Amino acid sequence: MKIKQQKVSEIQNSTKFVLEKNNEIIGRGYIIKREINPIEVYIVPEHQSNGYGKYLFAYLFNQTKNKGNKALFFELSEDQTRFRNIIVKHGALEVGKNGKNTKFVLKI
Repeated sequence: MKIKQQKVSEIQNSTKFVLEKNNEIIGRGYIIKREINPIEVYIVPEHQSNGYGKYLFAYLFNQTKNKGNKALFFELSEDQTRFRNIIVKHGALEVGKNGKNTKFVLKI
């Protein structure tokens, strides 16, 4: 498995990382540069429940921490329970709702 940084065109002011296994992209993550940096993580369904989301999250977390950021922001839908569990285990706190989505902040 390896993580590569890619150029981004789809999300402004962000850095994109892709997770590859056997030369196949199985996940992606974004660090969006704002006052509180949001992170987005996605693992393709057939590769979920194998620890790849946790692996990619840890990598993105360390990238933001090493750049001196103080907090991360997440907005998760109801069906993102696995990722919710990952960030809560790292200390993320629920800070509000946006419709059906729940907002979390994780202080670094």
